[in-house]
Formats: sequence, structure tokens, C-alpha cells
Amino acid sequence: MGCCVTASRVVIVLFNFLFIIIGLLFIAGGLFLKLGSSVYKGALDSVQASIEKSISDTGGGSVKLNLDLGSVTEPIMFAFIGIGLFLLVICFLGCCGACYKFRVLLILYIIPSILILATEIVVVILFLGAPSVIQTPLASSLKSGIQSDFQDISGTNLLSVAWNIAMQQFKCCGANDYNDFTGASKWNINKYTGSTLKTPLACCINLPTGSASGDLTCATSPTTSTNYLNTTLLIILAFIIFCYTGKVVPSDDGPIKKNKVAPINTVTQVKPRARPAIGQRKNKVSPARY
Repeated sequence: MGCCVTASRVVIVLFNFLFIIIGLLFIAGGLFLKLGSSVYKGALDSVQASIEKSISDTGGGSVKLNLDLGSVTEPIMFAFIGIGLFLLVICFLGCCGACYKFRVLLILYIIPSILILATEIVVVILFLGAPSVIQTPLASSLKSGIQSDFQDISGTNLLSVAWNIAMQQFKCCGANDYNDFTGASKWNINKYTGSTLKTPLACCINLPTGSASGDLTCATSPTTSTNYLNTTLLIILAFIIFCYTGKVVPSDDGPIKKNKVAPINTVTQVKPRARPAIGQRKNKVSPARY
């Protein structure tokens, strides 16, 4: 029984070290989003510059697109750091409870672990067995934002700039397809004289710039060779945290009490008495003769 207790404590400690590493990685990812903007900002700036050039060449004038990365990455940053800190706290409770046999800490460790495990199982089942349960509400929310706030390639509001850059960067057109933009209240499909846009210009594989700035057929008569019209962008942000529950087996003396070290079971070995060799006579005291 004592071996089972020791083994379960060792398993809890070893697995907690693994989750400490995962928690630190989440925190590092959050700090990278906060402090490492110069690393990924270059890629976004190049896409932003090509969109600005296309706007200028197609007669949209000089437009400066300012995408506030902080407003986009800040919620993700806080989510990463929050998850990392939560994992570290859970690991701390598990390690202290296992090493020092604090019953309260073990309870505080096991309850969140069970909740996390249940959430993980539900998310995995939905993601693999019924992905539409997750994708449909997400796509509906993204489409609703497009319908209410998307302007066009020259739009300067956050949603328009974010969608234009995302569609060029990830080679897509809308959350489901180009039909997400049909009927958008702020999108002027007749902005360009003599042309009726079927998709935003940002859905074009090659943005109309330079000598081709007057050719808008990639958006007025889109095909799969000139437009990302049927390519989907479904940004599914799912944090699947692998966890487990540890079972501590009580000792023979009953439940382990707080701040009490369980006794170590020892067995006293008794050496057997050596048998006299065959033929060897015992030393006996002969009775005295009178």
C-alpha cells in the first residue's frame, strides 16, 4: 500500500512538470504577442502596402491603412497568459499536495483537473465528430460582422482593414465564401464606374495595380484562377489542455492528515540460528561425580 502512495505521488509530480512547461509556453506566447510585434509586423506591412497601392492605382486616392495590432492581439495575449498562469497554479497545488500530503491542496488540484478533463473531452468529441457545432456559430458571427461593417478595399475601419489583410495573407474570401459579402450594408459594389463587383478586390489573387489597375475582372467576373472566391477562412481558436487526475491511495493507518508524515512500514529481519554441523557435539556441562 505504501508503494502505491509513493508511486501516485511520483506520477503527479512528473506530469505536473510537463504541464509547467506547457504553461510557460503559453505565457511565452502571450509575451511574444505583446513584445515581439516587430517580428510579425513586417509580413503584415507588406500586405498592407500592396493593398494601399492597389487602392491608389484603381482611383481610390491615397489611403493610409492603420491596423492597430494591439487591439487585435491584446485579447489573445491575455488569454495565453491567463491559461499559462492557471496551469502553473494547478501544477503548484498538485506538487505541494503530493509531496507534503496536504489533503486540501489535493482536493483543490483534483477538482479543476476533472473539470478541465471533461471540457477537453467535450471539445475533442465536437471537433472530430460534429465540427459544424463549432464552425456554424463562428462562421455566422464572422458573416454578421461583414454584413454590418465591411466597407471595401479602401475601408479604414478595423474590420475592413483586418478582413482585407487576412484575405490577402491567407488566400481566402470571407468566412464561408464570397457570398458572405452579398448585401453588405456598407459595401458599395458600384463604386467603380461601369463595374459591378461580385467580390471585394481583396479577394483577387493578383490585386489590380500598375498597368492592370483598370482591369477589375478578377472581382466583377471572378473565377477560381483569378479569385479566392470559394476559399474559406474559419479561424477556430481552440485551447485543448491535456490534463489528468491523480488518485492518492491512503495508508493502512487511515486517511493522511494534514501536516502528518505517514509512518514507514519496516520489517525486522531475524537471523536464523545456525544449526550445528553433523557430528558436532554441543558443549554441555557434565554433572559432577561424587
